[in-house]
Amino acid sequence: MDYLDTYNKYYNLALENGEAIARQSLESLKKEKRNSNFAYNRTLELLETHLGVNIISKNESLTNLERYFENSLSKYDEDHIELVLKNEITEFYNKLSTNQLPQNYSFILMIEDLANYRGLKEIARLFRNQSTLYDMMYKLNDFGRFKIENYDNIHYEDTPLFNELRKRLYPSNNNIETIVDTSEKQKNTNENIMTDNTKKNEDFSDIEKGLLLMTTYKILEEYNKDTEGALKIECTEFYKVLSIVNLNDISSLAGDNYKNSFNYRILTSGIEYVDKELKTQDAIFDILISKTKKSKLRSVTKYLSKKSTLLKAKIALNEKKAKNSK
Repeated sequence: MDYLDTYNKYYNLALENGEAIARQSLESLKKEKRNSNFAYNRTLELLETHLGVNIISKNESLTNLERYFENSLSKYDEDHIELVLKNEITEFYNKLSTNQLPQNYSFILMIEDLANYRGLKEIARLFRNQSTLYDMMYKLNDFGRFKIENYDNIHYEDTPLFNELRKRLYPSNNNIETIVDTSEKQKNTNENIMTDNTKKNEDFSDIEKGLLLMTTYKILEEYNKDTEGALKIECTEFYKVLSIVNLNDISSLAGDNYKNSFNYRILTSGIEYVDKELKTQDAIFDILISKTKKSKLRSVTKYLSKKSTLLKAKIALNEKKAKNSK
């Protein structure tokens, strides 16, 4: 049997199912007149619940297998999934004893469960990372082009769909942009500054804004505790962060169920809540650091760069251990 065909079949099914689950959840909550933050958090929890009932999450040996699968993909230049299944995963699975696996389990069932788990995991990741897009669809009650997909060669905020929805949801911004275009020709400095600030705010996704706010809090906390090597954040930089984050809706933090909200979890757990995979965390840090540099957030950039260096070292150490264990 072609293990890659089996994997792809169940992975694609999981993508389809996960997307359907998210869409149905949002549509249902919109009919209930729930606000967008509540709908986002409830839908993400629903996706994570489906992940949690997968046997990969419930069985420690299979959880380790999935993690080993992820870490092994970087060992190959091409045909990553096929070769990792054929080599690393076959070897890993064969070393497991019967009592470490579910009853009447088989290698092919493991591939099906692994593909299903990773497909749902990808849907949850994209739903988190592209939250602004789905938030606009929700507020407009327009799910006709709802799709959870990975935009390989373009940031999702640069897609025609995103820009169209943004113009529909924030028509006043369109007027501002028109005025700015005209005022640039007239060298109107005040309106040019307004446009620059708007663009800077739009450069950061909701997840990046959450991480930015959490980072700023950590800098202030360490400074106040007089931690060795603590950074100091100047008033102007602090103001820039608040301007970028633009906290205009704190309803998700005001209710009794605030601890389950996305905002609370990302502020308390940080990047680990966004994604537990170290390489994904590293990629998120790299993108965020490039944006904080562009926005001239010096202390924030230094803090994030330090965390990124430690993370890269941890990834390298894990890869070295995995290589030595072969």
